[in-house]
Amino acid sequence: MSEEQVRIVLNLERKLEDKPKLHKLLVSGEVSANKLVRIASIATSLNDNDLAEKARILSQAALETHVREQKIENQNGLLKTKNEPESLRAHSKVQDTSQDVRLIQKLSPELKQKLLELDEKGLDINEMLLELLQKRDDQIAEEKEKLAAPMRENNKKPSRYIPIRIKKIIHQEHGTKCSHPNCHKPGQHIHHTLPFAIHKTHNPHHLKPLCKAHHELAHQNDAHVQKFRQASLAT
Repeated sequence: MSEEQVRIVLNLERKLEDKPKLHKLLVSGEVSANKLVRIASIATSLNDNDLAEKARILSQAALETHVREQKIENQNGLLKTKNEPESLRAHSKVQDTSQDVRLIQKLSPELKQKLLELDEKGLDINEMLLELLQKRDDQIAEEKEKLAAPMRENNKKPSRYIPIRIKKIIHQEHGTKCSHPNCHKPGQHIHHTLPFAIHKTHNPHHLKPLCKAHHELAHQNDAHVQKFRQASLAT
């Protein structure tokens, strides 16, 4: 063990000495110091059990994602507890226009020109675009219902493989990115919000794309999945 690793372990021992579950994982070597050091910053005596379970099950990447989201959630919680009036907080924020600029830059010259022409005619381009987007949403919802209806009527055990038509409509709805809020990683996995191992269905109403880390977290946080896994291990 290098001098740097020794220093990390000693620092962890001090930070985790009042957190028995995490401290035990460190001392026993069941979980590496590299994983534990990533969650030490959010570890408390209250979340000791939960973090210890996550450290045992989750990959390092999923742990890092969980820690990052917890820090954001804690920060937002602190902002909400301030005595500053809601209206003052809203006006004190500096408006971020970077997303607006990026969106405009993505528009093709042809589309910009067409929108300008429609606007000059006195037409409400916002209303027109919203109508188009609503039509798209309605078409996706209709297609999902067409795909879901036979599944509700068919008692035949489906393959674990998700049919191409269902994958296509999920990608059409959610795009190619992870559907978790504020995550911009590729959606590498299609997640069953109703666990396939239990419900045996690929109903598109209960599918969404997730990155690898959020897919791990989704399964770890699903009580039904954990209960099913424990029952499987017991048999």
